[in-house]
Amino acid sequence: MWFLAIASDYVNALKKHVGNLETRKCKGVPYKRIHGRNIFVEDLQSKLYYPLSIAITHIRHALDATQLYNAVRQFND
Repeated sequence: MWFLAIASDYVNALKKHVGNLETRKCKGVPYKRIHGRNIFVEDLQSKLYYPLSIAITHIRHALDATQLYNAVRQFND
């Protein structure tokens, strides 16, 4: 399914991009500025990557066109 391939490729590119961003520090705690939001490095998995992985799982398990549409829409949001 090409939706799944595109979503996986997007997440890989996002991880590479975030990895290349400058790491800043607030009171000694490292964070990254992503699209105007400051996210602590330790929270990247839960705030950035985990919601995308849930959406990818929904894309993978979609049984019909409506479920696939809703899963892709969730990924894009």
